[in-house]
Amino acid sequence: MPVNQRLDALTSLRFFAAAIIVIFHSAGLFGLDKDRPIPIESIQAVSFFFVLSGFILAYIYPKLETWSEIRGFWRARFARIWPALVVSFILAFWLFSLRWDYKAGIANLLMVHAWIPFPRYFFSYNNPSWSISTEFFFYLTFPFLIYQWGKTWRVKLMISGIIVALMILASNVLHLPSYKSLDDVDITIEALLFIHPVSRIFEFILGIGIASYWRKQAGNTQWSKSRATLYEIGAVFLVGASMHFIFPLETWIHLNWGAAAASWLQSSGSMFTFGLLIYVIAMGRGRISAWLSHPVLVLLGEISFSLYMLHFILLQYYRVNFDVFPHLPNLLALAILWILVLIASYLMWALIEMPCRRLILGQAKRQIHGTTVMEKSWASHINLNRKTISAAVIFICLITAIYFSMGNIHRMRAADSDTMTPKELQSVVGTNFGNLFLLRGIKIVRKPEELIISLAWQNIIEQKLIYTNRLYLTDINGNTLLIANLKQPLTRTAEKQGTIWWDSIAIPTDKLRGRESKLAIAVYQNNDDFLNIDRGNRDWNDHRLLIDLGDAVNPVIPPNI
Repeated sequence: MPVNQRLDALTSLRFFAAAIIVIFHSAGLFGLDKDRPIPIESIQAVSFFFVLSGFILAYIYPKLETWSEIRGFWRARFARIWPALVVSFILAFWLFSLRWDYKAGIANLLMVHAWIPFPRYFFSYNNPSWSISTEFFFYLTFPFLIYQWGKTWRVKLMISGIIVALMILASNVLHLPSYKSLDDVDITIEALLFIHPVSRIFEFILGIGIASYWRKQAGNTQWSKSRATLYEIGAVFLVGASMHFIFPLETWIHLNWGAAAASWLQSSGSMFTFGLLIYVIAMGRGRISAWLSHPVLVLLGEISFSLYMLHFILLQYYRVNFDVFPHLPNLLALAILWILVLIASYLMWALIEMPCRRLILGQAKRQIHGTTVMEKSWASHINLNRKTISAAVIFICLITAIYFSMGNIHRMRAADSDTMTPKELQSVVGTNFGNLFLLRGIKIVRKPEELIISLAWQNIIEQKLIYTNRLYLTDINGNTLLIANLKQPLTRTAEKQGTIWWDSIAIPTDKLRGRESKLAIAVYQNNDDFLNIDRGNRDWNDHRLLIDLGDAVNPVIPPNI
């Protein structure tokens, strides 16, 4: 079996691992886990990438003996990951109007943000890029790991396993907390055992070891097609079983070994079954590996890196702007997202990833892979032929259709806004937010199944609606019980001075705690850039308007707006 077909099958597996991660990140947004949770520990797909990375690099570079070879390796690896990371960084920065944090920003661009165990670094800008930073650490250490591998592999594998054990022990001894949010200021269990490259290098070294063993066995193994197919099916089954039964095992480990051991198991517990799958598929003897070598699947595998880097940004944009998108059935919206992200990933691969690699590598580009697969793939897709042009046209048409379906502003007359507010809330009408908006009306309706908060706003100046209303429900002591964001409707042109519109948000009853006493309203563009308020009961240095809920929590249903 030719070597390039074995690589093709492994390339295709990358797409399925990336798809699992996309499903994991989109499950809650599209209701995929509404009736039952996803039956596998999906985040472990990242572990598959780490094991596969070790395997592929050890296969392509079985030894690096001179500094010239090492520099060439680092150059090739830099060319492989940095262009897509930078483009996704810029895209996230632009789409979400993020502020430049020079420490976190520079750490991202240098691909070292996962090495710093604080969320403001490793989850900054484009969340999944932490794993690229971890992978970059592996690339830097690979020449030293592969050096005299045949003589030192036992020591290197053992030391990496001991490091994981020490990380778990340190987490328990120091009583490190679990990750809660991006605002965490303490080092957490997840920062050490899920994110940090030192604790994940065990998986990478395992991949190197599997590649070395496979290299010795590939020429001597005599499997028939049926026997190899049986082995491949068995390996797939074991991976699925491992990712599924991690759930109950995590609970038992947590009770008996602590949260740190459970955290490692959650993220890396299937690494050995991943290694088995990679080994069996790399043999290339069965029907599954032959099927995985289909050109369409190989292409999906090639664009999987762009898929991984882009999907979270698009999901976040949909989540943040959910109210301005047309409300479609979950499965239809998910299908549109998949089409959009796959086309975007293909274009980024064909027009950014590969040209930048060619530019960085120059004449060394032929040594990127150990086969001619990538070279042929470049020739087939990088030119502006029918494939790339067709993809670009479809992408533009899809984006245009989505864009013009967004932003249905709910305009209302001044008379209607004046009558929507009950007497007990009239005192807040006319509140000025940053000399940009007036609160023209408010209505709070409690239904058996939900609490509906409706707000009417008026433009003080001509402007685009780019702000977000943040609503807080607090108890009598001001403790926050619930936070909800209500983004202003997207407008393609500036709305005139005096324009009045209304928006509503429905909070399910099961999210209420029964102690809600006040509603607080703030308006912001960035998370720490709140508009000043000129009147009424306020806190947070005049950045938040406080409203007593009163009878609003009772099941009274006034007329609709």
